[in-house]
Amino acid sequence: MSSNKWNITKEFIIQEYFNNKKSILRIAKEIGIPYPTLYRYKKEFGINSYPPSFWMKGKRISPKTEFKKGQVPWIQGKSLSEEQRKSISLSVKKAMEKESVKNKIQRTQFKKGMVPWNRGKNSGTAIRNKGINGFRGGWPKGKKRSDEDRNKISMATKKAMQRADIQEKIKSTQFQKGIIPWNKNKTNVFSKETILQIRKARLKQIFPKKNTNAELILFDILNNLNLKFNKHKAIETICQADAYIEPNIVLFSDGDYWHCNPRFYLKPNTLAQIKNKARDEAENDKLIKEGYIIIRLWEFDLINHKQKCLETIKNLIKS
Repeated sequence: MSSNKWNITKEFIIQEYFNNKKSILRIAKEIGIPYPTLYRYKKEFGINSYPPSFWMKGKRISPKTEFKKGQVPWIQGKSLSEEQRKSISLSVKKAMEKESVKNKIQRTQFKKGMVPWNRGKNSGTAIRNKGINGFRGGWPKGKKRSDEDRNKISMATKKAMQRADIQEKIKSTQFQKGIIPWNKNKTNVFSKETILQIRKARLKQIFPKKNTNAELILFDILNNLNLKFNKHKAIETICQADAYIEPNIVLFSDGDYWHCNPRFYLKPNTLAQIKNKARDEAENDKLIKEGYIIIRLWEFDLINHKQKCLETIKNLIKS
């Protein structure tokens, strides 16, 4: 180790640097020692450094130069003088003569005469607007791929399937051909307790994940009436209410199609409508037996007769 004419000790640096949390530059200024010298002593003593982010913790990156909220730009409403324009022009020309700037421009600037890669192609917005309600459908839905595209996709798939990691993933996740599911054609596979647990877990799930328009209108009506309610509340093991008002009022906003609104459907036409209608009737019976008050409102009425729905809920709650 080199001679220490400044009488700097390891303990002193640890005390100031770690305990007092002073930077090496600040310590050097305080004791009047050159910064490189103090830094060399720190390195010779084997003292670790804080990461650069430590000194910036809780500080703004450029507090002196950062633009403050509400501050008016100095150039706002002003125009540059002819002298200022010339000065800027000369500075730009001078900078453009630098080799480093020229190299950067060559790497990053769009070259004259080059054709943009997306010229003549539909933008993302144009593609999305082709879909229903402004959303893109499953491209290329309704279109047929060319033989060349099919061959490319086929070759890429075959090439990927030869990779060991892909084969291993398929083995661990894909259902193997010829294997018969353990519960195929079996009944009473789960015990009553297990079925009850599955039913309880299912009732806690919100489906669909986003509220429907009818549900949003229902929630808005309840808020307008200043009623406290819970959204998507599981009612014991019977069903999941769209809204629930203590102590026993259960509200549903039934979709016209899925729940088979008689205004539009004299009888269920699809398997989904048959199942949903049967389930609604079964849930109503169970809820009534348990002492709940049921309010079912159709999507059509919520959208087109919101005030009438509000009055219906208001009168039923009063009674």
